[in-house]
Amino acid sequence: CPQKKWLVMMRCCPFFSLPLAAVVGVVVGVGKGPIGLDAIDDRFVLVADSSLNAVMVIDLLTSQVVEKRFWPRAAADLRYWADLTSVATCESCDFLYASSQYDPQFWRVEVPRPLAAMAKLGDFSELGGSRLVGVPGVGRSYAKLRNARMLAVSANGSLGFLADFDVGVFRFDPRSPAAELEQILSLADLDDEPPAGLQLLFGDGQLLITTNRSVFSYDVPFLGNKKKAKWIGRRVADGSDCANAIVVGSNKGKERKKKHDEEEEKAKNDEVHFRDATRFAPDGDVFAVGHPRSGSELNAGMAIFRISEETKRGGGGGVAEKNNGTTLRRRRDCVVVAGNVREPVGWRDGKGDEARFSRPHSLTALPGDDHQLVVTDIDNRAVRVVDVSKGRVASVVYNDNLFGQWHEHQRPKPRLQVLLPSKAGTRRLTHPEADASCRRHGAELCDPKDLLDDGDDDRKAMTSRILLSDGDKNLDGVLVWTSRRCASCWLHFPGDCPPPSQSDNTRNGSSWGDDVSVLAYVHRDSRRRPILRAECVDEAQRRDVLPLCCE
Repeated sequence: CPQKKWLVMMRCCPFFSLPLAAVVGVVVGVGKGPIGLDAIDDRFVLVADSSLNAVMVIDLLTSQVVEKRFWPRAAADLRYWADLTSVATCESCDFLYASSQYDPQFWRVEVPRPLAAMAKLGDFSELGGSRLVGVPGVGRSYAKLRNARMLAVSANGSLGFLADFDVGVFRFDPRSPAAELEQILSLADLDDEPPAGLQLLFGDGQLLITTNRSVFSYDVPFLGNKKKAKWIGRRVADGSDCANAIVVGSNKGKERKKKHDEEEEKAKNDEVHFRDATRFAPDGDVFAVGHPRSGSELNAGMAIFRISEETKRGGGGGVAEKNNGTTLRRRRDCVVVAGNVREPVGWRDGKGDEARFSRPHSLTALPGDDHQLVVTDIDNRAVRVVDVSKGRVASVVYNDNLFGQWHEHQRPKPRLQVLLPSKAGTRRLTHPEADASCRRHGAELCDPKDLLDDGDDDRKAMTSRILLSDGDKNLDGVLVWTSRRCASCWLHFPGDCPPPSQSDNTRNGSSWGDDVSVLAYVHRDSRRRPILRAECVDEAQRRDVLPLCCE
């Protein structure tokens, strides 16, 4: 664990509403990226980023941070952070809650209006000046907090849950500024496994708790009888279910069939270490993020798994349960939706086993959507969008040296003028070929942000112009090679990654992605809104791209 230090705040900061001389725990050495997230609507997500020391609203349509709320820094040294781990709010809530690994571990952020209302207005500026309160240590349960992780808040804001990695699960009333915690589940209730993920689903009737080895589903009891309420939980996924998980479609063709057989043989007697899980329907499949427990490489084999369950009367196999005198057999099947359980960490998008992750942690389903998951990918410092119906992964590449801009006062790279091609049509090019073509004309490849709509200058509606520049051929969108690389690393301290290097993918300064770049996919959604979606792909791939350059 990173070294923990303590500092006595001798004066109050205007944004830090703890009592005078409150003891604040801070941490040296937090190089993580986005950890917790909560969906505001089908376009905007709220992300707790540990490395940037902020909660941010990210626009999934444009891959941009539209607003942020910084946490207090306890010293001039930029390495002193609160280490945010989770964030949660609700559609009608004029507050949000956040957790951090260092005291105070429980925070309340009071906003003038709900974030959902800000989303409808397209203006989140009020979040930046919101009131931040470190919830004081009230009640006996609060004193038990040791390692606060995930949060969940009900749809009407009347019920909240907090998972502590070392203690168990607590509940609280989010409407109360005191938010006193009451422990409802201990580690013993979770088979002595620490809770890593927390989801409150389906009209607040189901609480999904993810531990390292299992996913438990709890029926949320009637709130009017809190003292006598009985929590009824059932294991809906187990790490051993995925011991022989295969990649969807990986058994097509002789060569891939052979590869699949070899991977299945290696997977025997293995099991999956889960991080978080969710569902699209109350009794539907469980979608979990995790990786095999075995293996010498840190966080290798990260993937998105789908665990389905079938219940039959009598027979053999599966897990036996008694129900009114009848023996029921539950059988679970697990497949990999995206990612490759036999590959090291990386950053690549695509379908099925083409995708690579670094350290995905939290996931959530978008409201009103039955097939898209949003996932935080910590060491890639990105948010990933997974279409589980197709097994396809894309990236939201929001972090373009934000640490340098926000904390070291570096100027952002200025937006450039996009040069639309003189001749309509796409060309089949690799990234180096597209880059060389631009340089021959005294220009360079565009950054993704250069392609975005901007009403402040003459480049406004740029994505719309790109979509219209090639006639009727690109009604389904166009691909554009960009200057942004998908290179990342494991960092011990906040800051920028060193140049990618060949390493053993351990914590000793490993890095990856020197041959992977962002391929921008500019298209329209079902509501005809221009969208820029990024995919991190191998630079050597030839793709049919619109040859755009910037100057």
